[in-house]
Formats: sequence, C-alpha cells, structure tokens
Amino acid sequence: MQTSSRNAVWIGILLLCIMPKGQAAAAGLIRQLPPDGAWSLFTTVTSSEPELQVPKDSKFQFDSALTGRSEVWGSLKLSSVGRKTVDGRNCRWIEIEVKSPSPGSHPEIVVKMLIPEKVLVEDTDPLAQVIRLYVQYDLLNEGQPTLIEDEKRKRYELDRVRLWLLPPAGTTTRLNEQTISTKAGTFSCQGDCGEHRFQSTGIVENSAGSWSGTFQRYRHENAPFGVVSLSLIGNAIEEIATPQAKVRMKTDVTQRAVLTETGIGAKSRFSRVE
Repeated sequence: MQTSSRNAVWIGILLLCIMPKGQAAAAGLIRQLPPDGAWSLFTTVTSSEPELQVPKDSKFQFDSALTGRSEVWGSLKLSSVGRKTVDGRNCRWIEIEVKSPSPGSHPEIVVKMLIPEKVLVEDTDPLAQVIRLYVQYDLLNEGQPTLIEDEKRKRYELDRVRLWLLPPAGTTTRLNEQTISTKAGTFSCQGDCGEHRFQSTGIVENSAGSWSGTFQRYRHENAPFGVVSLSLIGNAIEEIATPQAKVRMKTDVTQRAVLTETGIGAKSRFSRVE
C-alpha cells in the first residue's frame, strides 16, 4: 500500500470517529449469539508490510523474503456448534475455520472453543475465558485435532484468531448508517469504531508481541452473529532475543472481513471431541 493511500484510510476512520460516543460493545465478529447451528462465512483480505529491525553491528542473518508488502485473500467461517452447561453456566462451542492460500501461512486453521454465553456478548475478552480449546492445523500433532491445556500454549494458539475477536479498548463511537451489499444480501447497517490492543508473551523463550490499532465494524441483526463487515488497521510488533541479537519485527497491517454466506445446521469439524 502506498503511504498516501494508507494515510487516507487512517484519516477516513478518524473523521468517521468524530461523532457522538456510544457504549463499549461485544468483541469483533461476535455482536450477538444466534441459535445453535448457525454459521457465517466471511471473505477476508490481509495486507501487511513488515520491517525487520536488527542492530547494525549484529551478525544476525535473515531472509529478505520476510520483508516487503503482501496481500492475501482467504476466508473465515464462524459457527455455533454445540451447547454445554459448566458449573451452572450456559456455554457455547464456537468454531472458527480460517483458510489462506498464502505460501507463508498455514493453509487451514480450525479452532474450537467452549466459552460462557454471557461472556460472548459482553464488553470483555471472550478468549480470556475459554474453558476448553481444540486446535487443528498442518504442523500441530500431524494435523490431528489437539486439546490445548497449558495456559501459555493456549494463549499462543488463540492469538491466531485473536484480532477477529478482540474487544474494544474503552467505549466505541457510533458511525453513520451505511448500506452494504454482499453475496449474503443487502444490509442497512449500524456502525461503530474505536481502538483495541493486546499483549502476547509468545511461546518461544525470550519472545514477546503486541498489537495496537483501530477497528471499524458494521452490524445488522439479520447477520447470524450480528456483524456484516469488520475492518482493522494497526501495528503488530514481535520481539525475540537471539544469541546474535535482539530482533524486532514491526508490521503495518490492514485486515477486512465481509459477510459472504450464512446458514444453519453447522457441524463441528471435531465431532468426536468434547
């Protein structure tokens, strides 16, 4: 993305946010809970431009392919695939399937989470209260569904989908109503925008990461989870101390998800695990 166009996007969101303040809202792609079995399919696009920062006197070697702008199209399917009562709390099994054709990423990641229903529609981080977690992708346990119980490992795996479910950092701002036409239909949407951020310790020793940015979301009650589109702009920072040097990767990121299809009768990819 050219600098001028990136600045235009930032300015556009800032102008939209100079409006009456609203209340903090539920997280990311989940604005409401549909009947169990409902699903939403989103088309996604992610643009990123990493900058690797290494001390000049360091002997650290890196692949130049790690830097440079890239744009990847993919999909994200969000489904409610079961209900369960745990310690008197009504919970949902929420399953997310992320598909990406990018050579540098996993072609498919599936995350299945048991989360209290109340948490899913409140102004809290739903990923901080995952009761049970299963993950599946090509490099984990030979591609088999895997129960993740270690807390540090759980946070690491959840970071793969965290940006799509990140709650606002404080109150949100209402946006003007906007009509959005998608393959799933035409929606007269209410909108909100705001800031969000999170910290990650990473699973590799002596590593850490963070995200800070803004989001812009348009929602409609006829969308199963209440969200028609979600746009994110921000900076991801990863730091790792190696024997050669302390390496810092700063990546400018824009992400967008737009509703493409909806349906009922969702079945879990992990039907044999609970």
